[in-house]
Amino acid sequence: MKKTFTSIALLLALGLVFSSYDNGVAEQQNQDRTGAPGSTANCGVSCHNAQNYSPTLEIQLIDPLSNTAVSEYIAGQTYEVRYVISVANGTPNGYGFQSTALLDNLENAGTFQNPGTGVQLEDVNGRHIIEHSLVYTENTFVSEWIAPADGGDVTFYASSVAVNGNGANSGDGYAGSSLSVSPATIGVSDAHASMRDVYSYEKRVYLNGLSEGTMEIYGLDGSKVLSRDIVSGDEVIDLSEMNDGVYFLMVPHLGQSKKIFLSNER
Repeated sequence: MKKTFTSIALLLALGLVFSSYDNGVAEQQNQDRTGAPGSTANCGVSCHNAQNYSPTLEIQLIDPLSNTAVSEYIAGQTYEVRYVISVANGTPNGYGFQSTALLDNLENAGTFQNPGTGVQLEDVNGRHIIEHSLVYTENTFVSEWIAPADGGDVTFYASSVAVNGNGANSGDGYAGSSLSVSPATIGVSDAHASMRDVYSYEKRVYLNGLSEGTMEIYGLDGSKVLSRDIVSGDEVIDLSEMNDGVYFLMVPHLGQSKKIFLSNER
């Protein structure tokens, strides 16, 4: 009887070890295995053999306005980060990942929020971590990310796995990746110099010399708060009902944006 209990205890212990991978190593083991500087190796070295499926990982920063991947960000704006795991051969039972975003000084860059299905937010020794909360059958993980308000170059580091679901770390596949993005220069480009004459004063926006189209205003959280048609080259938009603060004025048909400040106090 004692031998039976010992065997059961051993099986339970092994089950806990293997199941820890299902919920992410940050949650279960307090480990950063993103492959970022200062992390504990990566999932290919520490957890899964990089032999099956030949996976690749693509990190995408998605502009909420255009729903397209970008290589620059607007400080303080909310984006969606996508982690897409593709395999060259075989059919994995599921997928997992772990990621972080760091500035050049290795401090946390921005803030992850509102994780999608199968994703959770964690912290490992002060470093912000985003990772799978279960072995997910879909190959794409998503989360919102608020860009740092003070700007700076940002690098997303990530590890990913394609797993066969046998309860062990053998026979799986690993892929790591990184994505570097820089703060965008808000303002005028040579191609659309007319944006030079778009500005705000107090709680009015002056649109001078623009072609017909649409003007949109977004809050720092990425939410659209106003959309107006531009019907003439010179217009003044009254925004007296809006709260004081910083906003982004977008002119989609020009592909341009500017940061504006609304306040009755000057």
